[in-house]
Amino acid sequence: NDNAQPVVEYNILKNNKRKAPDALGTLDSVGNHVLEAHIGDEGGSQRRMVDRASIAIRDRAAGTVRRNRLEKNSGHGILLCGSARPCVEHNEICGQETAAIFIQDGSAATVRWNVLQGGRCDILLCGAARPLIDSNTTIHGDKAMVVRGKVAPAGPEGPNQRLLLHG
Repeated sequence: NDNAQPVVEYNILKNNKRKAPDALGTLDSVGNHVLEAHIGDEGGSQRRMVDRASIAIRDRAAGTVRRNRLEKNSGHGILLCGSARPCVEHNEICGQETAAIFIQDGSAATVRWNVLQGGRCDILLCGAARPLIDSNTTIHGDKAMVVRGKVAPAGPEGPNQRLLLHG
């Protein structure tokens, strides 16, 4: 449902192996054929990204992702894509092989008060994402934040005026 408002809280997700492909039309970790998507097919791209995430909020969904513990998962920790606008707060994400929190497309998520520790990339922003990122703590990660593409302004004061990380 495009207007879903899930509440995802108090979950522990550890050592999950999500091996969906990064390239078009290959096999997943158990040998299932993954449907090919044409270049520029946003649905196919989102489908592959969602397959790699422990928690995914997409399309026009809102809701809350709160007080979850994600540890040493092979895919993205929390993926926010499409026009998703959830509140992601008080989560602890440790040792992710890819981005702990990945925000892309036109997502206008609020990401605050999370602890991101020891991963390859704590927060990855891509495309026209316009999140509010405030008061997150990063500890011993390879990269605290990576911005790719033209990330849109988070509010009237200008581009991402509240990108605050503590670490």
